[in-house]
Amino acid sequence: MSRNLQNKTSRLQLKQSVMQLLNGRRCPTIISVSGTKKVVELLSVHYQIFEKVSSRIEVHWEQTNEGVDRVLKFLRDKVAHDTVYAKYLTESVPLLSKAFYDTDNKVTLYETFSKGLRESDEYHNKLGKAIAGFATFVETGVVKEVTGVTETAKARVKTLMDRISYWKAETLKIKSQNERVSHKYNKVYQIGVQGVKPKKREDLLNWLLEAIRQNVLLVSIHRLIGKETAALWSTVIEVETQRMEALRKGFISYFKKYKEIFGTDCLAVPLLETFVPQTDVEKYLGLTAILEETELEYIKKMTSNPEPPTLKDVSVFLENFEVEPFNEQHLLRRVFHVQRDHGILKSFRDCWLVLTVDEFLLIFDEAKDPRLEPRKSDSQVDLTRTTAQFRADSLVVTIIETTPGLIIDGSRRIPVKFPRKDEMDEFLYYINRQK
Repeated sequence: MSRNLQNKTSRLQLKQSVMQLLNGRRCPTIISVSGTKKVVELLSVHYQIFEKVSSRIEVHWEQTNEGVDRVLKFLRDKVAHDTVYAKYLTESVPLLSKAFYDTDNKVTLYETFSKGLRESDEYHNKLGKAIAGFATFVETGVVKEVTGVTETAKARVKTLMDRISYWKAETLKIKSQNERVSHKYNKVYQIGVQGVKPKKREDLLNWLLEAIRQNVLLVSIHRLIGKETAALWSTVIEVETQRMEALRKGFISYFKKYKEIFGTDCLAVPLLETFVPQTDVEKYLGLTAILEETELEYIKKMTSNPEPPTLKDVSVFLENFEVEPFNEQHLLRRVFHVQRDHGILKSFRDCWLVLTVDEFLLIFDEAKDPRLEPRKSDSQVDLTRTTAQFRADSLVVTIIETTPGLIIDGSRRIPVKFPRKDEMDEFLYYINRQK
């Protein structure tokens, strides 16, 4: 998969995860936390755990890759050397039976000794063919099988590791944005609480909506990277078991074939026959090998499971959690679904007007209700500098915001059309109440 296509797929996954959060869809088994402190703690520990899991698995994977590559190199070198030696014995070795042949008189000297050398020639020829047969068996029956399993395993793991690397980078970006927006929201909030008059008024709800959006993104990306990490863990256990089994069977058949051809036993066979790949793989990739006791205790507490955590519990912790949604309703005064004139041939399009408690009007141009999909507004109007003109017959209100200038005040006009007169009257009440 190309990098661009992979990134596009990853962004689509993130969008789907965000929409699940916004629409309130729950996973079958889920960890739920509320309260800023608990949320921060959960996300912090969550990041530490998926970072540790993916890093330790990656280290183990690289180590075993080196081991498998070393074994395959030995087998390939063995095949190459045996093939050359077999070719030498069957095609290039000098015929010893001709060593004492008198070409002039066409007589073989030392007849008995020469017969022995003739047997030696046949022995070398048979040995060459046996070695060639053994080399072919090792190449097709062992090397090819193990290489196929290994390459498939490496491709699957690489795909997951690449995705995790992508999500780690995205997590750091979104975490930085989240901290910046949260800091800005807190700053605007404190200015309002302290009653300080700033040089430039900023709407608190707008920053809260952006903080909510950033938080939803951060939680979503944590879920996704948790899901990928859990998938990496289970996949590495699966494919590591498969390729160690392929190596085990391959070497057993290697030594048995060697005995069949050359009559020599090897003590490796009974040891290999008692080796159980799954048991040893889980020993090096199991919970206690990857996570520390304190981390397992935290997961146990979060999953509310009285029993020691299993890999399934860790998967639940990594990908199936949610945080209690922020509530922006206390900052909303009134929401109107209207149409806004975009100035192109009196083109009115759906939009949302949100009146806030700190005397701002937020305008959202998209058709989606901002309460269902939190986002920063497309435009904002300071109601303390706003008047309104209206035509009752057309239900059109022109919002006029005045901006103080050094010499001449500036202004902007925003025509909006209401669906009903009672809603228009209510909106005008809020606007005129500021005067």
